Amino acid sequence: GKGQRFLYVNSSAQKEGSSARITTTKFFPASLGVCRVRFWFWMFASRQTGVLKIYTVEEHGLNILMWSSSRNEENKW
Repeated sequence: GKGQRFLYVNSSAQKEGSSARITTTKFFPASLGVCRVRFWFWMFASRQTGVLKIYTVEEHGLNILMWSSSRNEENKW
């Protein structure tokens, strides 16, 4: 639908310790401690998958881990 995006990161040829990073330079206004992100992900492989992590970055550059998953999900969204 309108305003929705799809992002694909191919990790099939990566080696252990590799990482991918997706960032935005758009700054969002302060929200009195309330920030909501809604997303769907598909993380499935016949071998061990890595870890999907969601961070926020404070204005001083500090990365704060907000959520992570290392489960190899079923073949579904």
